[in-house]
Amino acid sequence: APASSFELALTNSDFKFPQLWRNNIAIDQRLPLGFTSTTEFIYNRDVNGVYYINANLPAAQSAFAGPDSRPRWTNNRIHSAVANAVVLKNQNVGRSWNISTSLDRRFGANFIKAAYNYGSSKNTVDPGSIAFGSWNNNEHSGDPNNPGVGFSPVGRAGHRFFATGTYGKDLFSFGRTSVSAFYEVRNIGVSSYTYSGDLNGDGGTSNDLLYIPRDQSEMNFQTFTVGARTYTAAEQAAAWEAYISQDDYLSKNRGKYAGRGGVLLPLVHRMDVSIAQDLFTNIRGRRHSLQIRADV
Repeated sequence: APASSFELALTNSDFKFPQLWRNNIAIDQRLPLGFTSTTEFIYNRDVNGVYYINANLPAAQSAFAGPDSRPRWTNNRIHSAVANAVVLKNQNVGRSWNISTSLDRRFGANFIKAAYNYGSSKNTVDPGSIAFGSWNNNEHSGDPNNPGVGFSPVGRAGHRFFATGTYGKDLFSFGRTSVSAFYEVRNIGVSSYTYSGDLNGDGGTSNDLLYIPRDQSEMNFQTFTVGARTYTAAEQAAAWEAYISQDDYLSKNRGKYAGRGGVLLPLVHRMDVSIAQDLFTNIRGRRHSLQIRADV
């Protein structure tokens, strides 16, 4: 018998493989006191970017009332037997840029170097391994077939700084002593604020970006009971207000929809130190060496 429900993964008939236009400018400059500096700027633009639509999703039948007026679906299938029909298409709106600068100096076999990098990337979707997952997991605040440009969760690098160096000297007659260090500060990724479940009824779950209330007048809670504890609407509004106030991203974007990949996660600090001692001796005219090393 025919399947009662099925899904389709399609490619647009005039689809073109992805292409990227890249602009790159860099300067290497010798500076006084033996230092060398490098600065580089890269700007990328999609020529044939990619995005997805669900061709079986009809136009929204209604919209939310109130400050959050996003579209809402009461029926999310044109053909009831088709679970989804995701189409791979081209869209040329993706942009990214990256700037980096470094300073270094060599002292014979020893050196010091420091560098800073910042990058940002925006597109409509970061494709996954399957068509439906790429469409369904793409966070948005309106029409999932036209999600608009947002920060790329995998391409928004944020801040990164590192300093490194190594110093070695023959302190002892039996071998060289070396000390190396590497220190790094970087953002650990991005995140988005979304609702749990399918808020707008389009068939996609946990991909609806949060509306951030301007104040408590835009919050609408209902009395909620968990076990023996009942939380009033006022208590919930106060708790939500407190959470927004202490969060850097939410407090700076009140009255707006949260952006895809808009939250730049905190900086992580890391330092590695290595101390190595070489030991060598000549045995029957040949040099034999051993290294003792400690890494922290």
